[in-house]
Amino acid sequence: MTTKEYMHCTTSIDPKWLVSAAPSFFKVADAGKLSKRKKAERIQPLYNKFAAEDDWRLSAQKRQGRGGGGGTWG
Repeated sequence: MTTKEYMHCTTSIDPKWLVSAAPSFFKVADAGKLSKRKKAERIQPLYNKFAAEDDWRLSAQKRQGRGGGGGTWG
């Protein structure tokens, strides 16, 4: 046992769902109004020595037939 609470079950979600599920927290940004710095930002995944290099990419999951989502939202 530990003194911390950890999440045991997770799933990947389609980012478009965030706007409809939690509009007070997320909004769609206008691509024309993003700064050069924001456009150049890249998401760096957390390191996982057991996962393939591009396993975290949704496009790679779709190519492999995994879909990239849990299917919860239809």
